[in-house]
Amino acid sequence: CIIAFTSGTTGVPKGTMHFHRDVMAICDCWPRSTLRATQDDVFIGSYNLSHAGEQNAENTLEIHDAGLADHIAAFIDDLRARYPR
Repeated sequence: CIIAFTSGTTGVPKGTMHFHRDVMAICDCWPRSTLRATQDDVFIGSYNLSHAGEQNAENTLEIHDAGLADHIAAFIDDLRARYPR
């Protein structure tokens, strides 16, 4: 399981427990119902990996074999290769 802690910006800090089945449900349902990405889509995140939303997004994209830039330099290289001038 994953225990995600809040910073307490809207109240008392707390931790929430996310079981493996919950994470897998997010990774399975969110792309089909909301994201609807194609094989041509490439994603880059702006949060650090300590953010639960970023962890879920990266897990989802990796499970569905989506293009995922691990570093901004790699992302820029991918953009240049995809869209040459």
